[in-house]
Amino acid sequence: MPSNHLARDDVGLIGPARSAGSDTPGVGEDTDLTEPLRVVEIDPETDRRWADFVTAHPDGHVYHHPAWSQVIEETYGYQPAHLACEDASGNLLGVLPLFSQRGLISGRRLVSLPHTPVCGPLTTSPTATAALLRATVERARSGGNQGLMIKADAPDLCADGEGLAPVQWDPTYVVDLPSPPEPPPFLSSRHRERIKRAVKKALKNGVVTREVHTLDELREWYHLYLLTMRRLGVPPRSFRFFSVAWERLRPLGLMSVLLAELPTPDGTKMLGGCVYFPCARTTMFAFTGYRQDALSLRPNDLIQWTAIHTAWEQGHHRFDLGEVEPGDDGLARFKLKWGAEPRPLYRYFYPAPKDVVMDVVASRGRMRAAAQATWRMLPLTVTQHLGEGIYQYL
Repeated sequence: MPSNHLARDDVGLIGPARSAGSDTPGVGEDTDLTEPLRVVEIDPETDRRWADFVTAHPDGHVYHHPAWSQVIEETYGYQPAHLACEDASGNLLGVLPLFSQRGLISGRRLVSLPHTPVCGPLTTSPTATAALLRATVERARSGGNQGLMIKADAPDLCADGEGLAPVQWDPTYVVDLPSPPEPPPFLSSRHRERIKRAVKKALKNGVVTREVHTLDELREWYHLYLLTMRRLGVPPRSFRFFSVAWERLRPLGLMSVLLAELPTPDGTKMLGGCVYFPCARTTMFAFTGYRQDALSLRPNDLIQWTAIHTAWEQGHHRFDLGEVEPGDDGLARFKLKWGAEPRPLYRYFYPAPKDVVMDVVASRGRMRAAAQATWRMLPLTVTQHLGEGIYQYL
C-alpha cells in the first residue's frame, strides 16, 4: 500500500518487520508485523513526521532534526538525500539524514552528516536500521564513484550494512543526568568542591550569565570565538553558519548561546560564551569563545554549571560535552570534572577507506600540533576565510 506522504523517491522494500518497541509515545508503537517496510527519500522540512519522530525518540538529538539539516544545506549548499523507513500505513520507523558532499580528499560521497560530530540512523528496531543502511549502501554503490560515511555512536552498524567498514573515532564525553529532584552528579567530592569554589569565585567577582538575544550580540561573541579558535589552532566556522543556525534553530528552542559578562561602569564586558543545542532528551555543547585574560574569573565554569543545571531542570537525560582528540589531556580533564564519561564514536565507510586516508586520520593530533604555531600567527580575518574554505571542501 503506497504512502500518502510526500516522498521524493521510493528507494526499497523489505519485510516482514520485527519491531523492537519503545516506551516513548508515538515512537515504536505496535504495528502489523506482517507488513513490509519500505525506505523512501523524503523532505523533512515539509514532512512533519520526521521532526515529530526525532523529538519523541529517546535517543533523538538536534543533529537528527530537520532544522539542523536546513542549517547544513543553507550554509554549504550540499544536496540532501534524506531517507526514512516507514511501514505500509505510513508510520515512520526510522530516519537517516544524508547529504551528498564533494571533498578534495574524499571525493564525492554521501555523509551523515557533514560538519556534524555524530548522526547516523535513528530507528525503533534493528530491522528498520538494517533497511536504511542497505538502502544507503545501495545508493552509494549505484552512484558510480560515490562513497559513503556515516558518523554514529553505535558500535555494530556494519552488521546491518553490508560492506560498511567501521573505524573507531574520538570519544565524546557525556554527563548522564538524573531526574529531578536528584541533583546532577559530578565525578567525585573533590571535583564537586572545586567546581563550587570556581562558581562562587565567579559570582563573588560579579560575573553573571545570560542568553544572547540579538544577532549583534551573536556577532560580538563570534569575535571571541575567532580569537579562541586561532589560539587553539582550529579552523573556525563562518559567521554565516552561526547566523543561519540562529535563524533556523533558536525559534524552535534548539539553540542557546549562554554568555558570561562582567558589569562595568560603562555597561558590561563579555567574558565568554558557549553554544548549546538542546533537543528531545539531549543537550549538545558545541562551540565556545572566551577571553584568555578573563579565565581567572572562572566564566567558563559558571557557564557550564548554569547550562548543565538548565538541561537537568528541563528534564534532559544527557548532556554531551563533545569530542576530545587523542593527546588533549587538558580538555579531557575539564570534561571529566563535570562527571562526564568518555563514550566512543564511530565512522562507517563504504567502500573501506584507503590506507592513505587512514594514515591522515591516525596523524590528526600530530598534524594539529604542527599547524598550531603557524595558525596562531595568522591575522584573524585570514583564519576566518581559511576556515570557510576548509569546511566547504574538506
